[in-house]
Amino acid sequence: MFCKLSALSYQLSALSYQLSALSSQLSALSSQLSALSSQLSAYAHKLTMFLSYISIYI
Repeated sequence: MFCKLSALSYQLSALSYQLSALSSQLSALSSQLSALSSQLSAYAHKLTMFLSYISIYI
């Protein structure tokens, strides 16, 4: 019985480690997506300003 509990404890520990690693990867991905979103927002702003400038002369 103790052997089964020990094996289960080991499996749960391994699962916890894997979930922690996955959480770190998701956090990194979230940071990358946030940076990409900021860049796209900046490009969208520049495009809007450019189109506004063009529309004045049309």
